[in-house]
Amino acid sequence: EERVAPEALSPEEELKLFEAEVEKYRASLSPSDARSPEGIRRGEGEVEDSTPPGLPLQRGGENWEDLVPVPTAVKYALKVLYSLKRSDHILLEGPPARMKSAVAKWIGKLANQSVVEITGDRKMSASDLIGQHMMTEDQQLEFIKGHVLEAMVNGSILIVNEANLIPAAILERL
Repeated sequence: EERVAPEALSPEEELKLFEAEVEKYRASLSPSDARSPEGIRRGEGEVEDSTPPGLPLQRGGENWEDLVPVPTAVKYALKVLYSLKRSDHILLEGPPARMKSAVAKWIGKLANQSVVEITGDRKMSASDLIGQHMMTEDQQLEFIKGHVLEAMVNGSILIVNEANLIPAAILERL
């Protein structure tokens, strides 16, 4: 697949390229990767509306046509999208409020792919991330999936905010 370097494109051409790449990515997803009706999952079962908060590209609609693209954000999102299409694991690091999580949520929304978002902390355990066996009310042993396993099984985009706060021994297990 031949790609044009985004630097060589005008903002309008870059936008069209991004739109086409999102469609290709959406088509490549299996039906099990489809967004859950609940929206974006946050740790401990919390669910929020699937509209990415603080996203400067969004004007409030559900469709790509309703978004107001900012050229630098489209360029950034295009790089993330290419990595997702290659099934790469992506680590975005940088100062706060640089659209790291928002871009991933935005791509998930445009591609109709579910997103699991968690925030790391010093108390996070391997069972929080992978899962653990728990006793149900009727005294049956049941495996409860952790955030990482849930994202893997469902083909979701996993966002781990503040991963540097998760103890190193836990991150090494991943």
